Amino acid sequence: MPNSGKRYQQVRKRQMNYSYDRRLTRFVNRYVKGRPTVILLPGGMGSQLCKSEKKFKEDKPFKNSKFPVVWYDTGLLFEADLKKMKMKRTHEGYEDNNRYIVVPDGGVRFLYKPYDDVKSFFESKGYNFVVFGFDWRSSLVECASYFQRFLNQMRDRVKEKHNEDLLPNLTMVAHSQGGLVMQFWLLRHFPPQTKKTELNKWFKTLFMVGTPFYGTSNHMQRYFEGEMAFNFLYGKDDVRQILSSFPGTYILMPLDYEGYLSKKDALGLDDYPVLDPNGNVADPYDHQNFQYYPKWVSKDALKEASQLRKTLNLELCDAVRPRVYNLYATGEDKTYVQLKWNQQESPDDKPVTGKKGRGDGTVPEWSGRLVEVPDENVMNFKNIDNHVGIIEYPDVLDAILNVMEKGVLPAQPAQLAYAPTVERVSKDELNTFLNQIKTKKLKANQRAATDPKFWKALFEEMGKCNV
Repeated sequence: MPNSGKRYQQVRKRQMNYSYDRRLTRFVNRYVKGRPTVILLPGGMGSQLCKSEKKFKEDKPFKNSKFPVVWYDTGLLFEADLKKMKMKRTHEGYEDNNRYIVVPDGGVRFLYKPYDDVKSFFESKGYNFVVFGFDWRSSLVECASYFQRFLNQMRDRVKEKHNEDLLPNLTMVAHSQGGLVMQFWLLRHFPPQTKKTELNKWFKTLFMVGTPFYGTSNHMQRYFEGEMAFNFLYGKDDVRQILSSFPGTYILMPLDYEGYLSKKDALGLDDYPVLDPNGNVADPYDHQNFQYYPKWVSKDALKEASQLRKTLNLELCDAVRPRVYNLYATGEDKTYVQLKWNQQESPDDKPVTGKKGRGDGTVPEWSGRLVEVPDENVMNFKNIDNHVGIIEYPDVLDAILNVMEKGVLPAQPAQLAYAPTVERVSKDELNTFLNQIKTKKLKANQRAATDPKFWKALFEEMGKCNV
């Protein structure tokens, strides 16, 4: 039917807005006038995604009142929910699998709640707190657009109910991929000539925590190798095709060669971070290299990410920089800091390998530091090698609070204090858990299937290097 793709996108946009508006209603109803507000943008996998029970049909009105969770709950391991998250490129844009509609709904909050400690921390200090969840499968362009609408609606609805403009006293905290959404939003909405008075209308201070400004160490190979935990349950062929269908995650590959040339001195990089076996540059965004990706990798998504990388290579305007604080981590030498791409090998021959160096387990040291942020606004936590959990560390949260209340970062802590609220398990224990699910010895309704420690381990495992 003509224009059905356009109608689908209109319905999807309406459902996205409904989801954000419901979250805003809850926030506005519990908002305390006179208190400053903290808004959190989660990391890539940290936003909860929900899928409509009914699919969009071209010849019928879309009527759907229930959106069960598709990411992140037991359905991921017991009901093949990952397959329901697959996307498809059309002339009108990207569509969800079989035209069911997926919408974000705040942060992940199933058993292991990665941002509960953040919420509890700021609320205990007397701050209003809200999470802007986003569909991390989708482009930063779309996510930033919804973020702008979210801010507009939040401001207007708080003014209407509480007669107060909350934005001038708003603190933004972005973790991991959420920091890339924030970076793109800053670049799009605050051009070089922006004045301080204009910024005052939108936010007071902004924190980017564990953000892969110039790429991660562990995403490129997913297009070839999938994700180990999911491969075990779904099969590698399905997993790598599903992950390749997400247009928004292509930007997580290491920065393009042009961007490297402009920033290599500031980043302390002698060599480009992706080389072929002969030591030559192997830019993952170079269209001449597109032929070396497996057939399921989206060339459209690669082109879109290449253009987006050019935007992210721009520098923040002078007025914005003093308000941005950059917190990152460089723990032990467990992070892949340079990749080797054997472009002649088949996808099943593990063409991406690498060498290790300092980082947080996912973000190399050279990628976690946004070069234009003033040195006095940067803190490197040298004892942390937990990308997913960095924002849960009390010292990290205390550093944010110190800036919010005193205007400066505190001294670098000599020893980090971190007591996880959920017990840690070994990789062997996690593999045993997954094997019990695969062999059907463990079912979703059994108590052992909802033990938070395994879900925490799975969540963290997906954020690590698996080159």
